[in-house]
Amino acid sequence: MSRADYLAKSREAGIYMQTFICARQEEFSEAARESSPHKGWNGLGADEAHDIAMSLWHYTDECFLYCRIPEDYGSPVAFESALQSLCDWLKRMRDRLQEIMDQATDRITISNTVPITLEHVTATLSAAEETLMQLSEASRELPGGGAAVFAAAPTPMERVQEIANRFPSVVARMKKRRSTRQPLEITDEYDVQYLFQALLGVPFLDVRPEEPTPSVASGSGRADTLLKPERIVVEYKCTRHNLGAKELRKQIAEDFLLYSAQAECDRLFVFVYDPGQKLENPEGFENDLMQRSVDGLEEVRIAVRR
Repeated sequence: MSRADYLAKSREAGIYMQTFICARQEEFSEAARESSPHKGWNGLGADEAHDIAMSLWHYTDECFLYCRIPEDYGSPVAFESALQSLCDWLKRMRDRLQEIMDQATDRITISNTVPITLEHVTATLSAAEETLMQLSEASRELPGGGAAVFAAAPTPMERVQEIANRFPSVVARMKKRRSTRQPLEITDEYDVQYLFQALLGVPFLDVRPEEPTPSVASGSGRADTLLKPERIVVEYKCTRHNLGAKELRKQIAEDFLLYSAQAECDRLFVFVYDPGQKLENPEGFENDLMQRSVDGLEEVRIAVRR
């Protein structure tokens, strides 16, 4: 099997897992909300079932709602590692829920949320194990296995991509604060830039906000963020009532022209935060723009997240 075939089969495995999670995410969300003991559920295991349902929802939403390679996971090996961690956690939760189920007697009533949560955990484990099997089959005929091909650490662009992938879950967590404190809201492009730059400060040491850019034919301005040692510019967009797909394409095309002429960067990452789901086809939006050839830029990535 060639490296290209291995990548193609690994991508298929990623889409398999992504399809399952997308199909079940609404059920996971409903189970997490409705299994709360505050809704009136009682019996043995009610609290634990709710905690597991909440964790399953957040875990899969944060890490597996998008499973594309390399957009969401830099390599098949990185995806396989994340899946294995998920499987390990699911097995522990399955065993704990089954342990609660086994305690049912005439005198001990099990909360009805326990078998419901157990079904969600078991189904997700089956999908994850099937995906791991597909990845294993893809690498079996590759000399040295998949790890031999993708043993290198993530590239700087892959690290930025990982931050983009986790951004919505970070926003969701910021909204959940104590009742005495106001939730932290991300309402516009400046908020997006502020939070994203803070997250960039974890893997990157030299994060330069609002870096001036030289003039070109389309004008001049400031790069939202420059990672100078890595030669990466990160630009941020946030959809709103008067900024949809057409206007965004125009802005990003102008970014292409501006940064293709800059000496300090040769990679551009555009992060589009779409909390109101103004973009009807985010994957198509990404693909259309990334398929363009941009002179002067070695790599361009567009990431739309909601």
